[in-house]
Order: sequence, then structure tokens, then C-alpha cells
Amino acid sequence: MSMLFVLLDESEVGRIEQVHSGLRFAYSRAWLDASEAFAVSHSLPLREQPFDQEATRFFGNLLPEGPARTSVARQVGISEDNDFALLRALGQECAGALRIVESVAPPVTRAEPRRFVTDDDLDGWSGGSGTAVSGSELRLSLAGAQYKVGVVLDGDDLILPEDEFPSTHLLKLPNRDYAALPQNEALVLALARAIGLDAVESRLWTKGKRAPLLLVTRYDRVGTPVRRLHQEDLCQALGVDRRSKYQNEGGPSFQRCIEIVRKISSRSILDQRALLRWLAFCVAVGNCDNHAKNLSLLRDDSGRWRLAPFYDLVCTRAYRTLSRKVAMAIGGRTDGDNLPRAAWHDEALEVEVTAKYFAAVASGVAADVERMLPEVHDELSAQIGTRAAFEATLRAIRKCTRTLQRGLAI
Repeated sequence: MSMLFVLLDESEVGRIEQVHSGLRFAYSRAWLDASEAFAVSHSLPLREQPFDQEATRFFGNLLPEGPARTSVARQVGISEDNDFALLRALGQECAGALRIVESVAPPVTRAEPRRFVTDDDLDGWSGGSGTAVSGSELRLSLAGAQYKVGVVLDGDDLILPEDEFPSTHLLKLPNRDYAALPQNEALVLALARAIGLDAVESRLWTKGKRAPLLLVTRYDRVGTPVRRLHQEDLCQALGVDRRSKYQNEGGPSFQRCIEIVRKISSRSILDQRALLRWLAFCVAVGNCDNHAKNLSLLRDDSGRWRLAPFYDLVCTRAYRTLSRKVAMAIGGRTDGDNLPRAAWHDEALEVEVTAKYFAAVASGVAADVERMLPEVHDELSAQIGTRAAFEATLRAIRKCTRTLQRGLAI
């Protein structure tokens, strides 16, 4: 019987089997008996009985999506619907603290491999393949639809970690279908930080001969030597299948997201306010891909959970081929160009805050975006020596911000 082992540090948490219905996961007896044991997901409580559908949903959400998934499957010669085989190929470097491996070996003390990323690597990845190979190991970050590679930042150099060594950063690559995607995300992330949202640290990486790449600091990696922190996205926490991340396909609503954060977070009030501002920010910057997989919960060393820093913030409205509908409805509406004050009032009732407060939050975020956008744009343009790559994103954000402000005035 095919089996994979789920590790946290060097402790065996449980085992995954491939079954006809998908995946089956069971916690190990040693983990259940350990004083430090905790449930790896709020959808997988500690118990002796194995999980089937719940396991497929949790572990499936660790895997790539869309073209990135197709690319990986082709490279390793497996079906892109085979979650078990993909976990076997990619599980050494998951989001969060878990590692998924084929065998449990005793820990060995050895120097970390130092396979430096070369200009040829950067140029090759920028060509759109979206994968990186070190030795026989595929080194692609797991979850998400964007092409990205896990790396270690060492001064002005990037290193591909091997075996069990964790990456510290994600290098996000260009996409031939969406012009200047790294610059787009760099601008939106910097803008989020500028208005006080807790968003991941990022910078444009300009080494190599091609367009800049985006280097994002991993919030689930800390310390020296680097340690992994456990996390789960809100689809995992809510037990939602990876194929149903959008609300109109049965995925979580904003109400469900804020409810679980209210229930689980150790700083519930702060995190609820952050979520309200995140939703308004996504509308203000034209990020229509604001689904539950782009929100996560992070577990600290004391066992407390909180909302993780925001990530995957992109102005999707800069690309005409992408949907103009927001992924999470606001007051039952998904048209980002038609969100009157009443929509925010209706959503306020759903999430149990006052209508006046939520409208004020949205209005404040819109004003902050409008105020900080020129400064953030100037700073990033100066870093890479051109303004041209940001122009489409800049125009789209300005239009979306004005539309939000007009809607709130109605």
C-alpha cells in the first residue's frame, strides 16, 4: 500500500494513504499521545479514526493550481489530478511547518547545501516554465496558481535549498499571459503596507537579464537556523475543497472567513478589523481574486493562532481577460463597479458590525490608497529605473478607488 509520512520537525504526525476516493489521513499513535500534540487543521481534529474526504480537502489545498499544477505534473510525468503523487513529488517544502515524505529517516546533522541560483536559472524561469530543478528534486513552492520557486536569500545571492532544508523566500516569476505581473504585485503589496495593512514583505529582484522578479519573504519561516511555523489557509480550516475556493462555486463567503477568525484568533478584535480593511482594500485596488485560499491562520510557538500577514495581492483589474467580479460577495453583490453604500451596510449585518463602522472603514481605506499610491509608485519606479511597467496597474487602481468612493457616497 502506498503511504506518505507527515512530519513536523522530525516528529511523525501521521500518515497519508491513497484510496479510491482520494486521500486518507490518520494521526500517529505517538503524536496523539504527545504532550505537545495539536491538530494540524481545524478541519482535522485530534482523533484515532482516519479522515477521508477531510484529508483530501486539507492536503489537496497544499498543491499548486491551474497552469502551475499542469507544469509540475508534466515535468514529473504524472496525472495532474493525482494529489498523492503530487504530494510525494513536492511535499518536502509545504506552506507552513509540515513536511510530507516517503520514509522517516533519523535526523542527520550536516551542512546545508548551497546551490546558488544563477543568471541562467533566472532567465530560464522567466521564460515561463515556472519550475526549478536542483539535482533530481523539483523545487517549486506548493500552493497557489502563480509560478514561484522557494529560495534562501543570502546577502545578494539566492540559494536553492535541498532535501529537508526550508526556504526563506518565494521568488515569483513572470507570466506570459499577464504582463508585468511581478511589478503589479510589488506595487499592490507595497501599497498595502503603506496604508497599515500587515502584508508580507517583498522586493523586486532585478538580477539577471530579463524583467524583474518578485521576492517575497515567507512569514512561516523564522529564526536562525530557520524554523518552520505552522499555518493553514481558510479553505483548509473550513474544510473546503481546493476546486471550490470561489464563493460562487461553493467556497467560503466573507462572513464564514470572519466567523472562523473571530472564533480562533488569539487577537480576535484586531484580526477582524484587519479583515474588514483587507476586503475594502481588495475592492479599492481591483483585486478580484480575493478568495479564502488567499487568507491564512498562523500558529505561533505558544500554540496561539492569529491571522497571517496578507499575501497574493494583485490588481487583477489591470488585465482585461480576468473577471471583473469580486471573489467574495459584498452585501450579495459581486460587481466591483457597483458597490453602493447599501452593499457595505448589508455585509455589515452579515458579519455583525455596525453599518456606519464598516462604511467608514471602506471609505478610510479608499482615501488611504488614493493618498499613498503616488508615493509608492515613485519609490518602486526609482528602484527599477522605469515607470512604464506600473502604468496599467496604476490606471486600474485609480479607477477602482474612484469607483469605490463614488459607490460609498450613494
